[in-house]
Amino acid sequence: MNGPILTRVFVYGTLKPGGFYHERFCGPFQFEAELAYTDGRLFDFPHLGYPGAIEDAESGIKGVLLRFRHTEKAVLEKLDFLEGYNPDGPPEKNEYYRKLIPVYTDESDSNAREQAWCYFMTNETVANLGGIAIPDGYWKIRNPPS
Repeated sequence: MNGPILTRVFVYGTLKPGGFYHERFCGPFQFEAELAYTDGRLFDFPHLGYPGAIEDAESGIKGVLLRFRHTEKAVLEKLDFLEGYNPDGPPEKNEYYRKLIPVYTDESDSNAREQAWCYFMTNETVANLGGIAIPDGYWKIRNPPS
């Protein structure tokens, strides 16, 4: 792939390669994908068919770092739509919020980090949606419920 990396996004659910929304929302872009880790706590919403994460320095999430060769505006506009995030709207109207975080591509080396965007939920949203903690921090890909 040609061109510089312009946008980094850490994904842990349906946007991972092979995930239900990956091809539709990431497929139109040129990108590289690499296994990665970050701080946070992951929750499953089996009735919704996707996970959500909260910020938590004491826990970890295993996901994928997507390195796009497209502008943040192009990539994030598309992903914001999927994640129900309106950066100009009131926070309580968003299901997720987006934050720039450190992401590690080597679990044993915290110096091997890059900054990437990640979508998080608030504790209140996780509780309201009936989130079930995923202790190992890894969400297994599956199709959403019909």
